[in-house]
Amino acid sequence: MTTKFEYNIIGLGVIKEAVMKFIHTSDWHIGKSIHEVNLLEDQKAVLKKFLNIIDEEKPDAIIIAGDLYDRGIPNKEAVNLLDDVLHEIVTIKQIPILCIAGNHDSGDRLEFASRILKRNGLHIEGKFKKDVQKIELQDSHGKVNFYLIPFAYISEAGCILEDESIKSFDDTYNIILKKIEEEMNLEERNVIVTHGYIVTDSEALEVNDSVRPLAVGTSEYVNVEYFKNFDYTALGHLHKPQKVEWEHVRYSGSLLKYSFSETNHNKGIVVVEMEEKGNITIRNISLTQDPELRKIEGLLNDLISADPNGEGLATDYFMAILTDENPICDAIGQLRAVYPNILRMEYKNRIMTEHQGSVVSLKIKEKKSETTLFQEFYQDMTGKELTKEKAKIVENVFQEMLIKDGELL
Repeated sequence: MTTKFEYNIIGLGVIKEAVMKFIHTSDWHIGKSIHEVNLLEDQKAVLKKFLNIIDEEKPDAIIIAGDLYDRGIPNKEAVNLLDDVLHEIVTIKQIPILCIAGNHDSGDRLEFASRILKRNGLHIEGKFKKDVQKIELQDSHGKVNFYLIPFAYISEAGCILEDESIKSFDDTYNIILKKIEEEMNLEERNVIVTHGYIVTDSEALEVNDSVRPLAVGTSEYVNVEYFKNFDYTALGHLHKPQKVEWEHVRYSGSLLKYSFSETNHNKGIVVVEMEEKGNITIRNISLTQDPELRKIEGLLNDLISADPNGEGLATDYFMAILTDENPICDAIGQLRAVYPNILRMEYKNRIMTEHQGSVVSLKIKEKKSETTLFQEFYQDMTGKELTKEKAKIVENVFQEMLIKDGELL
């Protein structure tokens, strides 16, 4: 079925004479806890640093590519913190924000009062719609068009676009981006803002265990080739800052380390400066984290012999990987005497160390989906093949479980 697209076009006037500068960030996950430790104070601290960067860079706009909150129903402290930060940027600093919902956000809740807020420069696209919202900024080189595509599950996208052929996220983006390209002006500068797994077959991406799956099986991956004709693609979802195939297709990464698998990440934000069509400068600005998230490894006696006055030992969050051959009585208690904020301990020779991040490419589509694994299990147990009708029911159950998990976690 062919889907007709229209755009809600909002013009914000001439911003600057020469260079269009915007900051790309994502995955704030406000309200998140790790190992039952609430990170709200850490998030307040890093967002204060982010506001200082805005003062130094003086951008024309801020892009937030999803996952503002960690839960679909955030607590009041998380809501208040986000409200304070958005107010500071839009009302005090008078810089427009272009924001979309990610898979951790509730699009309906995030979009509340958005039609009122956009009049003041806060553009929140929470719900996936048939009519793609297009925001126009302008400088002396002409227009910069921002297309906001919030996250939507596969079943939602198929219903909204009225297209039964949509069976994966790749199908969704193939349809929606083709329609945008058919109607956009290629002589103008065009930017996509979206949230998902955008992958390439030529290089690996790092995916960490703090990133929630978007769909069952392998239907969550989207081919980066669909984005090649856009001047910049601002992505959210993956927590490590990284490009996808080209320099102008980027994940900004999260502001903080949200898992011990992210300890090697250089967190920060992306500054994008656009001059005339085809002339773009991209740079990363790092953000330090205090307290830091750290991993230590070694024999217990060596680890507890560390100088208790050493830098960060009393404040940083630690994961200890013990290389001792046998379990030690109250090892965690002994470690806590030196590392009071230790959150996790493992024995290297007994338990696999924490996943360091996997790589994702289009080739990953060859791995088996949950539905396929269930089909094999069913055949092993019953000696019969699962019918297509029953396989579809199983697939729908897995998908419903994932959607429910995204709403409640």
